[in-house]
Amino acid sequence: MRQHPARERLWGLLARAQYRAGRQADALASLRRARDHLAEELGIDPGPDLRALEESILRQDPGLLPRLADRPATERHSAGPRAPSTDAGLAGRARELAAVDDVLAAAARCRGRTVVIRGEPGIGKTRFAEEVLGRARAAGFRCGRGTWDPDGSPPLWGWTRAARAVFGSDQALAATEGGVRDAASESYRLAETLLTAVGSGPPVLLVLDDVHWADADSLRLIRRVAADVADVPVVLVVALRNSPADADGSLADLLGALARLDPLRIDLAGLDEAAIVSCVAVSTGVEISPEIATELVARTDGNPFFVTEVARLLASEGALARPDSSVWRTVPSGVRDVVRQRLAGLPDATSQILAVAAVAGRSFEPAVVEQAAACSPVDVDEALASAIALGLVDEPAPGRYRFTHSLVRDAVYEMLPAPARARTHLLVATALEDAHAGRIPDHAAELAEHYRLAGTAHARSGWTFARRAGESAATRSAHAEALRLFTLAVELQERDPLTSPEERESVRVGRGRALLRLGRPIDAWPEFATAGTSALRRSDPAAAARILLEITHSAVWGWRTRAQVDHAAIDLWNEVLACRDGALTAALRARVEAALAVEHLSRPDGADTSLRLIDSAVARLRTTDAGPQDMGAVLQLAALAIARTDLLHRRAALAEELVERAARAGDECAGARALTQRAGIRAEAGRLEEAHSDLVRAQQLAERHSLPQVLLVSGWGLALLRQVHGDLAGAEEDIDRLERLEHTLATPGVGIGLAQRTTIRWVQGRLGELEPVLRQAAAYQPSELRDLHAMALVEAGRAEEARRMLGPWGEQPAVIRDYLWISLTVLRAWLWLEFADRGLATDDAVADLRRQLTPYADRLASGGLSALFLGSVSHTLARLAAADGDPVAARAHARTALDTHRSLGLEPWTARTEALLARLPD
Repeated sequence: MRQHPARERLWGLLARAQYRAGRQADALASLRRARDHLAEELGIDPGPDLRALEESILRQDPGLLPRLADRPATERHSAGPRAPSTDAGLAGRARELAAVDDVLAAAARCRGRTVVIRGEPGIGKTRFAEEVLGRARAAGFRCGRGTWDPDGSPPLWGWTRAARAVFGSDQALAATEGGVRDAASESYRLAETLLTAVGSGPPVLLVLDDVHWADADSLRLIRRVAADVADVPVVLVVALRNSPADADGSLADLLGALARLDPLRIDLAGLDEAAIVSCVAVSTGVEISPEIATELVARTDGNPFFVTEVARLLASEGALARPDSSVWRTVPSGVRDVVRQRLAGLPDATSQILAVAAVAGRSFEPAVVEQAAACSPVDVDEALASAIALGLVDEPAPGRYRFTHSLVRDAVYEMLPAPARARTHLLVATALEDAHAGRIPDHAAELAEHYRLAGTAHARSGWTFARRAGESAATRSAHAEALRLFTLAVELQERDPLTSPEERESVRVGRGRALLRLGRPIDAWPEFATAGTSALRRSDPAAAARILLEITHSAVWGWRTRAQVDHAAIDLWNEVLACRDGALTAALRARVEAALAVEHLSRPDGADTSLRLIDSAVARLRTTDAGPQDMGAVLQLAALAIARTDLLHRRAALAEELVERAARAGDECAGARALTQRAGIRAEAGRLEEAHSDLVRAQQLAERHSLPQVLLVSGWGLALLRQVHGDLAGAEEDIDRLERLEHTLATPGVGIGLAQRTTIRWVQGRLGELEPVLRQAAAYQPSELRDLHAMALVEAGRAEEARRMLGPWGEQPAVIRDYLWISLTVLRAWLWLEFADRGLATDDAVADLRRQLTPYADRLASGGLSALFLGSVSHTLARLAAADGDPVAARAHARTALDTHRSLGLEPWTARTEALLARLPD
């Protein structure tokens, strides 16, 4: 119709097909569009055929339906065609709809909720969601619906369509101004923007369908929005398949996160006999008996889509009302086979056109199909009219067609032999390039997939488009989509022997950046290392340096797990530094030195090397005209590299400079991160009020600029401060809130929340309750949690088991000398003191621990203001001295600890130290 809007015959075919598909209103709308076009463009009225057709549709003339002369009389529809009933496809869903009505009513009172609709393909998820949309509109909701295609959609595609319908535009999902953000920050910002846009207007319903095909960035946004709908007038409907094969990776994370938010779960099952009677009447115009419905239930398990396809197939053979007919015995048992059997009756030309359309995707454009199939617009129009009449295709938007169900598209697609599919993918790719020559970036991901499926000979085109699409996704902060596309580019480059080293490096770097911005620095490093090594092998150390330094961007917490020393990485950084003079600028060399210093952090003997490298890097920049960006990057890396207990004074000076530099530059994001670093240092030095002030300021800046990682870090610090001041209930509330935020941002795991709950339970005398959880966690994080798990065993009355698990004192692994060293060593001291009280430890354990902690008697075991606050180190030294037979030193340490706890207002710790002092001999 788009190509030939003046052809009345085509308008007639379209309207007739829509009417036969049960879409009377759409048929009349098509005829009105035809009349308007003829009047505006040609100044004429429609011809007699179109006028007669319109009159027949208004009369619901039975002659418009397919002939029923060859069917038994009991199968003929006596009252003419009926428009689809709003309930016909929803019979048997009354309980589920009533539950949704309650959710809509609550949302109107500003108590939003998430609704999760799950079921097998064809079970009616989309139809149910459409009914929910209708009810919400009737209740005055602003409504939006978005969906995704199995062939891939642009990042946030479903969200964009839903937001556009609700707000009139998709500005709420516009890309970040001022540069690329990491994935967690971007999803946090988008959720805030969306929920703020709801404003004080009518309540909002957002329906997201086919979520099992959504991109990972969309899934992350669902998690964030769902976490905050409880206090706004928003209902979020998430519809997806329940197949275990679909529930992996990001989708499994989404389902886990939603389960914690108390959603309304609707698990759609098959239809019963009464519902099938209504379903068949709507789809075929035929009344069937309960006995026939029972047969259909047995054959289809009540799956509505399967029921419809089987009923249409049987009706076309005149056998729907005769289960004893041989036709029933030839009906396939699989829904795709049923669709194929229905397609078999189409003319070859129509089948070929539909096959090309299926290769193009579930949604397709006629112009692309015309070129790829090498046929005329009339041929495509007639093929689509036939497909619409059969209920295989519909037109969701003018000029855009779509297979009515993914199972239909799959059935058509699979009818093509593999070689023919590959050739057709190439033809479709060529047609897409021609059709969208001025907007290739918008279709780069689609083109990459078609060229991939076209075969190895087209691998270069495939990876080129995949790289372009990945770069485009990255600029929109759609990093999960960027990762998928760069991964595809890497795979396709393996098939292209002409790929140059520089081209391979660019794709590896793109993949590494995506991983880094998804919060996966450990996975990102091998990508940068591979690309950097390649640059070195082609004698370009400057390029290698720039590539390797990608890992340092926004490296607030580093890019290694605790206790990990990557000797290969150290060698690689050193190889860059060993290049000839002049190969690196002063700024580039300084940043490489600072990065190498971070790599030495976990080495037991790495402190001197780290200090030497940092001093060299900072001095190099201070004596050159280095810009503030280079100096800031080096100072940030320096703070990471010397995050050691014995270098507190150096760390404090660096933190002060970072805060001051951020303030002078007006960089509030950098300032927020620097404030959290300074807060941890101040806490360890016993300056808790100043640490609290820093955390409050950091939190305010993080909320202003949507920095969820800073919100987490500052939040954990504030929760810990509430705990140490005795507000255990308030601390638990904070931990619950922060864990909910953490679950919506990234894959949750064992972390700070568990450690903080552990210290609370310890204070309450309930640590033994957490032994099973700590046992499991310690298997993944032994350096942090092994001793804590052992303490839980002791508290549970299983001290001998804990002692056997740990082994002799001389075999205990050294605690890493980073910012957690004091807290973890104090924890170890408390544990071995428990063993000593039970006669399970030798004197050398107590003496060694006393020697290790004595230099830090004036510190607090603050755990970096994140976990395991264990009071003044002097308190622990008092206990160690007493166990070591030194009562004088024990009392001196205890009095120091008491003064510290009193001056800081730490009442629980003051009481604990007073009790200790009372037990010590004079």
